[in-house]
Amino acid sequence: MQESQVITQSAADTPQTEGGTPQTRGLSDNGGSGTPSVVAGNTGADETTSSDGLPKTPAGSSEVGFRAEIAIQTAEELANLDNAIVETAGEDEPSAVDYNPTADMQADKMRELERRGEDMSAQDYKESEADTKQMLVSQGSTKEPLSDHKPQQSVKDIDMFAEDDDMFASESDIQTKPGVTQAPKVLNANMLDDWDTPDGYYKVILGELLDNRYHVTAKLGSGVFSGVIRAWDTKVENKEVAIKIIRNNESMKKAAFTELNVLNRLREQDPQDRRHVVRLERSFNHKGHLCMVFESLDVDLRSALKIHGKQSGLSIEAIRHFGRQMFLALLLFKQTDILHADLKPDNILLRDASKIIKICDLGSAVDISDVYANEPRPYLASRFYRAPELILGMKYDFAIDMWSIGCTLFELFTCRILFSGRHNNAMLRSMMECRGRFPQKLLKRASEAHYANNGIVEFPFNDMLDQFYSREEEKLTGRELGKWIPVTRLAERGRDLKSRIFAVVDVKRLKPSEHKELELLHDLLDKCLQLNPDKRLTPDQALQHAFLKNHTISKR
Repeated sequence: MQESQVITQSAADTPQTEGGTPQTRGLSDNGGSGTPSVVAGNTGADETTSSDGLPKTPAGSSEVGFRAEIAIQTAEELANLDNAIVETAGEDEPSAVDYNPTADMQADKMRELERRGEDMSAQDYKESEADTKQMLVSQGSTKEPLSDHKPQQSVKDIDMFAEDDDMFASESDIQTKPGVTQAPKVLNANMLDDWDTPDGYYKVILGELLDNRYHVTAKLGSGVFSGVIRAWDTKVENKEVAIKIIRNNESMKKAAFTELNVLNRLREQDPQDRRHVVRLERSFNHKGHLCMVFESLDVDLRSALKIHGKQSGLSIEAIRHFGRQMFLALLLFKQTDILHADLKPDNILLRDASKIIKICDLGSAVDISDVYANEPRPYLASRFYRAPELILGMKYDFAIDMWSIGCTLFELFTCRILFSGRHNNAMLRSMMECRGRFPQKLLKRASEAHYANNGIVEFPFNDMLDQFYSREEEKLTGRELGKWIPVTRLAERGRDLKSRIFAVVDVKRLKPSEHKELELLHDLLDKCLQLNPDKRLTPDQALQHAFLKNHTISKR
């Protein structure tokens, strides 16, 4: 059987023709010398499943091979190679590398409060983006630029998954290991007048021993919700953890206990830790503060995309590798009756040495039993990953997480954000420009929900459902304008999902096997991103998709 080359692409330094049409370059004619190798963990086409719906681990395979299906060995297998550069359509989708969702989240929070006629209060705050990353990323804010510690390497030179070389580690991190820092000690309560800041944050002291167990080695930062530290577990040899110390505030504690309940339910449903959701190890109280102990991970996927994907996105094998793990996590959420409700690259963390990803930040999680009792949630989830049924004020379910994963996988592969807009109205327009007009039956249901909820959520379609009221901004004055646009014109004006995926490779030079890979990826994302939530894949259906089973084995 002829072995195929892993598909690669890049969006950097590609010349443009007049009018902005990208000029593409094909795959390198170097005899395959730069093609990364992929070692298959479980490559057989047929799988037997266990009672919990997961494939059984074949005899002799490792736990990592079971989880990931394929074991990516080098950074080249994660990144797209420089010798296969092509350009994405620049203006349609903004760069995923440069996007920081924090400002959008804050703006949408204010819009939600305004819609409800409320003022901002402590219980309305959600943990900041910095909190999410610092909670579990072991190097956190102490991480120094790579070039400050050793000569700058190209993407090809860095082995992201090398177990003997932590590319994310800095010299300051090395100094935090037990035996190098001062010995841990339990602080005398009489030595301090007050353990807390005026805002209720715990005053962390390096070298302190929390709960007679955790040796504090670094402060990783703080957000609205909590402060976060790194510590070594003195009861487990050479084990680093991240500890989230909740503010001494009743509303914060209440929200934290809700998240704690969700995390405990997920852990009970996944006792063997096989479903790729961040592990809450335990919790304890310390001087009036709830403390949550998590496993320590290395980097979130947006950062990994920035480091390894540059402007070109991740390799198709990396998409398959990470995609399978994401769908296993969605399966766990569904089996536990939980909606994550804020999935995006920033909330998916990577343990580089073991090639494992973990979904984190359960602060927005919703129990499915609460969905139908609640009012519409048009600002649930981060805007660029928000499903259309949320924006339209409709009832929602597990399908909102599938939509977010579809957006995330597209982003990781192309290095471009699929749907973008300054507000929900612009998001609907962006969706129609890519996915076409909304099904009539779906819009009728949304219209009924709009009137049933006394119009508290915008419904920007006319009675005939063939015109969309687009809220736009005047370029010179910044004043908001509105105009009616035929929905058919929006679809004609944009580019469909398939063109956006295939735009990142030179189709003329694709081998048949490579073309098939892209077709399968498109089919998977197409089914994840159906405008009608009833038509989207379920997690178990996604796990059976041919793209995840069609493992490409390539040689250097």
